[in-house]
Amino acid sequence: KYWFDFVFFHTKFGKKFRNCVDLVHDFSLKVIEKRKNEILEERAKNGNQTRTQAEDTIFLGSKRKKVAFIDLLINNHIDGLKADGSSDFSLADVCEEVDTFMFEGFETTAVAISWTLHLLGNDERAQNKAYEEIRVIRIWLKIRKIPYVYEESNFLLGHFKLFLSKPPNVDIQDYVNIKIKELMPRYRDKKLIVVRLFCFPYTAVTNADAIEAVLSNTKILKKSPEYRYFETWIGTGLLTSAPEKWKGRRKMLTPTFHFRILQDFLKVMNEHSMTLVDIIKQNDGKVMNLFEYIPLTTLDTICETAMGVCVDAQRNPKSDYVNAIVLLNSGIFKRFYDFPSWLDVIFYHTKLGKEFKKSVALVHKFSLNVIEKRKKDLIEDRRKGVYVTTSDETIFLGSKKRKVAFIDLLIHNHIDTMKDDGTSSFTLKDICEEVDTFMFEGFETTAAAVAWTLHLIGCHEKVQRKAYEEICELFADDVDRFVVEEDLQKLRYIECCIKEGLRLYPSVPLFARRTTEDVNICGFDVPKDVTILIYPMALHRDPNIFSEPNRFKPERFFEENFNRNPFAFVPFSAGP
Repeated sequence: KYWFDFVFFHTKFGKKFRNCVDLVHDFSLKVIEKRKNEILEERAKNGNQTRTQAEDTIFLGSKRKKVAFIDLLINNHIDGLKADGSSDFSLADVCEEVDTFMFEGFETTAVAISWTLHLLGNDERAQNKAYEEIRVIRIWLKIRKIPYVYEESNFLLGHFKLFLSKPPNVDIQDYVNIKIKELMPRYRDKKLIVVRLFCFPYTAVTNADAIEAVLSNTKILKKSPEYRYFETWIGTGLLTSAPEKWKGRRKMLTPTFHFRILQDFLKVMNEHSMTLVDIIKQNDGKVMNLFEYIPLTTLDTICETAMGVCVDAQRNPKSDYVNAIVLLNSGIFKRFYDFPSWLDVIFYHTKLGKEFKKSVALVHKFSLNVIEKRKKDLIEDRRKGVYVTTSDETIFLGSKKRKVAFIDLLIHNHIDTMKDDGTSSFTLKDICEEVDTFMFEGFETTAAAVAWTLHLIGCHEKVQRKAYEEICELFADDVDRFVVEEDLQKLRYIECCIKEGLRLYPSVPLFARRTTEDVNICGFDVPKDVTILIYPMALHRDPNIFSEPNRFKPERFFEENFNRNPFAFVPFSAGP
C-alpha cells in the first residue's frame, strides 16, 4: 500500500518521513549556502582563483586545506553563474547530489562493512588470510628504513626470481647458495637488509655484529614458519618447538648430553668408523665418492647412540629404514627450493610427497617400536632394582655396566613423570619427537661436515701432510687402536681442519628466527612477525674477520690466532 504516494504520505510513517526529508533538505541547503559564501570570500581574497589539483592534495588558491565533495560542487555552481545570478548547476542541483551521496554512501557502506566482519568472524581460514595480508602491509611500513636488495629482484616475484633463473642441469640449492654468497658481501656494512619472496618481506643479517644482536636476543627465540616442513617428521621437538616448550625441553634434555655419556659413545663411533675404513680398503684404491658412504657411517653411529639399535646401514645400504631416512633428509631440502611444494595440498600429491609420507610413517613406526621395547626393558630393570645413574667414572645401570643410549635417558624421564593413571607429562610421542630430531640433526649434518673436511684436506697437500704427521705422532705404530678421550684433546690440528671445513661449508646452510615483538637490531626497528635469515656460508667469509676468506687455512682456528667475535663462526647457530 505504501507504493502509492497519496496513501503513504497520509500514514503516520509517511508524515514522519516527509518531516525528516524537510529537515535534511533544510540542513543541506544551510550548509551549501554557508560554504558558498565562504568560497566566494576566499575567491575575492585570492584574486578570484579557482580550485586547483596538486599531486599531493586539493587546495583552494594558495591556501592548502581539506576540500569536501560539497566544495567541488559549489565551485562548479559558481563557475556556471550568469549575469542574472542564475546557474546551469543550481544550489538545488548541489543539494540533490549531496543527498544522493549521503544516501548511497551511508547505509550501503555500513551494511557492506558489517556483513564482511560477520562473515570473516565465522570463517577462520578467511580471517587468517585477511590478518596475514594486513600484517604484511604493516611490516612493509615499518621496515622501510632497512636497506632493500634490488639486485636479482623482480617487481612481482621479488627474489623468488633466483629460483626461476637457474640454468639447466644446475642443482637449485647450489645455484641459490652461490647467488646469495655473491650478493651478501655487497651489503656487509649495512648489517641488516630486506629481501622479498613475492609480497612477503624477510630480513637478513650480513655481519657478525648483527648475528650477535639476533642470536643473543631472548625476544627472537621463535623459529620461522618455514620450519613447519620439518614437523611432519620430527614434530615439535627441540629444533622446531615454540620458545615456551623449547625452554622446558632444553632444561630436561641438557643432562642427557653429560660429557661422560658422550664419552661412552666413543666406542660406537670407533666401531662404525673402522667399518668405513674396511669398505674403503675393499675398493682396491679405485676412485670412489665418499659422500655415498660417509652418510651411512653417520647413520649407523646416530642410530646406535640415539636409539641403541644397529641398523647396519654400511653393510645393508638398501634396507627400507635406511632408504626412508635418506629420502626424508633430501626431501625436506628439495621442498624448500620448489615453490609449488610449499603448499601441502600440492606437495603430498607429487611423487616425492607420497614417498615422503610413506617414509615418515615407516620411521615413526620404527622409532615407536624401539621406544616401547626399551621402555619394557627399563621397567623390568627397575623392578630388579637397577636404575640409570651418572658417576664420574661412567654411565651405568646400577652395578651392571652397559651402554646407555640417548633414548634410555628419555624413557627414564618419561617413567619418572608417570602418574597413577599411567599418563606422563613427557609422553612416548614426545620421546619419538626428540629421537627423530636427534636423528635428523645428527645424520646429514655430521656426514656433510666429515665429507667436506676430507675433501678439503685431500685438495691441500700441505694440510694433509700436517694432519697425517699429527696422527702418526699420536698413534705411532698402533694405528688400528680405537681413539680414546685423551687422543681427542691432542688432535689439535685435526680439530682446526674440521672447524675450517665447517667455516667454508657449514652443515646448516641457513637458519631463521621469527620476531615475537618489535625489536631494535643494530639501529634498525624490526617489527613483530618478521623472519630473520642467517646465512653462515656468506657470513663465514667476511674478509674483515677472516683474512683470505676463501682459502682453506686450518691454522686460523688455533687459540692464539682466534681473536674475533665468537658470533663470526656459527655453523650450527648459537645463543639461547
